[in-house]
This record gives sequence, structure tokens and C-alpha cells, in this order.
Amino acid sequence: MKYNDGQFVCLPQILNLKENGLKYTDILVYVALRSFDKLDGCFPMYETIAERANCSRDYVIKAVNRLKAVEFITVMPSAKRTEQCKSPINKYEFKEYYMFERIHYSIFDADLNLHDKAMILNLRQFFAFEMIKPFYTLKQIAKELGLTYKVVTQRVNSLIRKGYMERTISTYKKRKPQKKYKFTDKMEWIWNYSKFDRSFIKTDVKLIVG
Repeated sequence: MKYNDGQFVCLPQILNLKENGLKYTDILVYVALRSFDKLDGCFPMYETIAERANCSRDYVIKAVNRLKAVEFITVMPSAKRTEQCKSPINKYEFKEYYMFERIHYSIFDADLNLHDKAMILNLRQFFAFEMIKPFYTLKQIAKELGLTYKVVTQRVNSLIRKGYMERTISTYKKRKPQKKYKFTDKMEWIWNYSKFDRSFIKTDVKLIVG
């Protein structure tokens, strides 16, 4: 996939997934969908979203309905048509947030399956740069996400095996040793703000830099 230096997708904080009727893989669909959002609007077909999210068209439809139900997205009919689809296609709009994660478009090129890509997006909000935030454990993260500890650990272990995360043991004086996690450089998380391609940022987004 071709992308420009500094091009990113906005991902707001999303917690309590089960309580909100969301699956953790819906977050990947959200990011894939929002990656098509340009100054003239967002009009991708279900098939196009599915290809970018590495999932089926049917799953995209279900995920879009769940995201719509909790008002993360607004879906409206439009008069726009494409060569592949002569029927009108949907227009998507997104809530804007002052604080959000900046997800590099290289997420779509990562050699990860649907579940691993989705989990790394869910985990991102608990990390400061490449390291997990102080005092967070996988059990605490699972609780805040509204997921089981088993699901989170399975996916984290998979990401470690594939080289996207690392696990170390932290010891401090007489405290009990604690497992610590960090992202590796297989994916870009730390931004050079001078390279932001602002043509891909909607004018009503309030970007906080610094």
C-alpha cells in the first residue's frame, strides 16, 4: 500500500468493548474505514474496507452496524457511485476528538492476521511511546478493554512471537518482579511531527502536537 510520510489515521480511546456491544476486531474495521476519510468525504465500499482490514465483507457490515449503534460513526446514503458499484454507496462521518492515537498506515501492510492487528490497536492506548504505561498489567488492560485476560494474553504472546512486542522482567528493590511489555520497531509509533502530511487531516480535527 502506498502512503505518505506522516500520514496517519485517528483512533480515539475505546474502552469497555463488551459493555458497548463491540468486538475488539471492530477497532481494526474502524481504523480501516477511517483511513479512507479525505477532505471530500469518506465513501469506501464494503469490499474495499474488507480488503484493507483483512476480513470478509459480511464481517465489515456487522462491524459497521455495531460502530454505528454506539455512535462512533454516522452512516448516510449518498448519490456517489463508482465503476465497480453502480448503486449509491454509503457516506461515513466520524466524531472528532481532542485526544487520539495516531495510527500509521503501515498497520495495513503488517504481516499480522485480523486478530493480531486488532489487538495491537486496542493495546496502543495503554502505551506511552513504545513502552506500556507505568503500573499497567495485562489483567488491568483486559479489564479496561472489557475483554478476558485469556484473549489478551493469547494475542500478546502471538505479537511477541511475530516480533511486534517484547516482554521483559522488571525488578525494583524488594518489590515483586513484574512483567513489562514494549512495542518493537517493526511498526512506527513515534512521530516526526515535521513530516505530517496535513492534506490528509480534516480541517475540523483539533490536532494536538507536543
